[in-house]
Amino acid sequence: MDVLQEHKKIKLSFLKNNTGQFTHMGIPKNPRVINRNKFELLLDSLRDSDLTQIRPLDVLQYEGKFVVLSGNQRLRALKKLKINDVPCNILKNDLDPKIYRQIVLQANTNYGEWSDDDLANEWSEHELEMWGYELPEMGEEELSPVDTEEEKPFYLKVEGEQELLMTLVDELNIKGVTVTVKS
Repeated sequence: MDVLQEHKKIKLSFLKNNTGQFTHMGIPKNPRVINRNKFELLLDSLRDSDLTQIRPLDVLQYEGKFVVLSGNQRLRALKKLKINDVPCNILKNDLDPKIYRQIVLQANTNYGEWSDDDLANEWSEHELEMWGYELPEMGEEELSPVDTEEEKPFYLKVEGEQELLMTLVDELNIKGVTVTVKS
């Protein structure tokens, strides 16, 4: 099956991170997070040799821009490095959502880490096992009681340094705080 519509360089300003734009199609937001040390390693790697030429970002067209299905951490690093044009695989927009889900899960690199909460909430155990994700062992001691208090959302409008905001969001997600970013 041919999933690729086209391969071309796309201006950085036309690329957006996957923050859940396709949930209505069954395609979850990016389930990967990255800590500061791994992000620095990724920056160094891209500075030393920009391997996006052999491992382009996989994108899907959305509202006149392109949303990254695989390569979200690389996109953040490329923005920080102020790279102008990025090699991208533009995926066909009429594929079965299962194919996009597989791309999101399998095509990500090893610098980031999986958000187990996002995976547990958005992916089936069958998909995860079938596409190579090793489920963590769950012993009784790892289970925590369900909090019966209902959490209320807190909204914050932020203008300015988006990279700093995304770093903070990643750090909060790693610590178990659920943060949703809408642009």
